Amino acid sequence: MPTIRNTEHHVVAESQVHEDSIPANRDLENIESGTTTNTTASTNMGVTGGTGNDQVFEVARNVEPTPQVYGFVEQMPEFPGGEKALLDFIAHNTQYPQMERDNDITGKVITQFTVNEDGTISDIQILRSPSSGFNREATRVIKMLPTFKPGRQQGRAVKVRFNVPFVFKLN
Repeated sequence: MPTIRNTEHHVVAESQVHEDSIPANRDLENIESGTTTNTTASTNMGVTGGTGNDQVFEVARNVEPTPQVYGFVEQMPEFPGGEKALLDFIAHNTQYPQMERDNDITGKVITQFTVNEDGTISDIQILRSPSSGFNREATRVIKMLPTFKPGRQQGRAVKVRFNVPFVFKLN
């Protein structure tokens, strides 16, 4: 019959429990409950089946969360210099693709990308576009964007989806 050994229990009077010693819900989000067997760890709590091999059970372990990508946050990501500076950057760095120019193709490209917690850009997507040449050009320009001031939610930097339209119009 298995036995449990090396367990510790701490009983604390209610008057000794302080609110700051109780973890907040957000601190418990990354805790995964369950039981696993770990035969290589030092024995803190475990059982022996009479074979002399101790088994240690891990009751809860910290799991790295997959960062959530927000669509809207309390403080949205900001391009250095603001929205006007972003539009100026796009206007000065976008070139009209030659094939689209030669064939009088115009239109709007809707792009989406993620501004990461450190302000860098990733996950560039084209949501709508009339031309593959416009897609390549919009993607090229987005890859040139400097680091943004990251978006913030509840006081911490988070990943945020960001949409930017590109308008290709011949004069």
